[in-house]
Amino acid sequence: MKVLKDAFAAFDADGGGTIDLAELKGALASLDLTTVNADELMASLGADGQITFEQIGRASCRERV
Repeated sequence: MKVLKDAFAAFDADGGGTIDLAELKGALASLDLTTVNADELMASLGADGQITFEQIGRASCRERV
């Protein structure tokens, strides 16, 4: 869980506690994931313009099952 929190904090460029579309696009680019559609990823997380840590956590748990 600490790794997930650290990654979230790194992508939350302004420290606002959420990741917005611009921050998500920057994070994806820094990971060389340019083929990932940030808008679709945000929608798949149920985010409405902002991704919270809780949304990331829920998505991470879904992927493990």
